[in-house]
Amino acid sequence: MQSKYIIANWKQNPKTLVEAKKLLEITKDFNDEQGKKENKKYKLEIAHAVPSIFAGVLAAESKEIFVQDIFWAEDGAYTGKYGAAQAKSAGIYMSLVGHSETRESKQNKKGYTNEEIAQKLENLSKNKMWACLCVGEEVRNKNYKQALKMQITKSLEKTKAADLKNICLAYEPVWAIGSAAKRAATTAEIVESIDAIKDILKELYPSKDDKITKNTITLYGGSVDKDNILEILALPNVGGLLIGRASSDAKKWKGILDKVLKSK
Repeated sequence: MQSKYIIANWKQNPKTLVEAKKLLEITKDFNDEQGKKENKKYKLEIAHAVPSIFAGVLAAESKEIFVQDIFWAEDGAYTGKYGAAQAKSAGIYMSLVGHSETRESKQNKKGYTNEEIAQKLENLSKNKMWACLCVGEEVRNKNYKQALKMQITKSLEKTKAADLKNICLAYEPVWAIGSAAKRAATTAEIVESIDAIKDILKELYPSKDDKITKNTITLYGGSVDKDNILEILALPNVGGLLIGRASSDAKKWKGILDKVLKSK
């Protein structure tokens, strides 16, 4: 049975804590003994990246709760921000970092820089927390691999090889995510891009038999739904998925999990 990881990124959803708890219950039902018995193909690890306002409460009900981001500074006069140590004290042990909706780009001039993202990863590591680093090009062209290399190299510049075991990378091309998504990446594009990410990691962290790179989990995110989830999950170099919009819609989320449950 293959191990696969799924992170549900709720973004700024749902509107109430009551709805958030109901969403979480769908996953709990999937993970109960009957669900595990019926799911014969994948050993799934499912986590939820939730709005920070809900995180502490939901963390008391599930171990697999992410925050969607942390601030690069651990403390200080930063109204509205919180650091890794604060998140951990509230029972959170995981965070998304560098999601394209928070990362500096042509569309988002006020987003976090690669240098700030590197500091966030270092802070998470110091606090023995797990991180999911999101990377992805804004435009799919002949230079997209250079864009990926720049993001990854600068984002990981403070990360030691020994700390990489607590970091997964999610490939989420900007053109494939959010309400303005043009389309999901094709399976060929996903394979090519994740292979490129693995090659970049080999350069940054050379090791005997490429052990470090092989053990680094790589996810895909971008317009994943019940119609394409099995095709993408089946790709050998895809360790799992980062699912956005569909994961905060109870009907769509249940449909996705049911599709995986019934896969042969």
